[in-house]
Amino acid sequence: MQRGRRGPPRAPTRGRLALRWRRGSCASTAAGRGWLIITRDRHIQEHRLEIAAVRDNRARMVALTAAAAGSVFAQLEVVMSGWRDIERSLVEPPPFIYTATRTTMRKISLA
Repeated sequence: MQRGRRGPPRAPTRGRLALRWRRGSCASTAAGRGWLIITRDRHIQEHRLEIAAVRDNRARMVALTAAAAGSVFAQLEVVMSGWRDIERSLVEPPPFIYTATRTTMRKISLA
């Protein structure tokens, strides 16, 4: 925690986020704290490095894959529409990745 600052640590900035994902430190930090990673990634199935980082660090992830989830409010709509499904996923042991749209939530293979 930073000196003089209260509350949880800040999320990494976008400029460094991709590099941290490749090294696995973001997934490692989130997994170590028991956090659920929520990301907007329509093509998560194709991103082998991110999948490997989740698997290797035993993290939990929900990827918002709806084409319309471009704005912050559209992303919030996807999360709130699937809130009960997201909560149910948390009882499952890590690692896992689910893709989420407004109407569906589907588990993807980590292999």
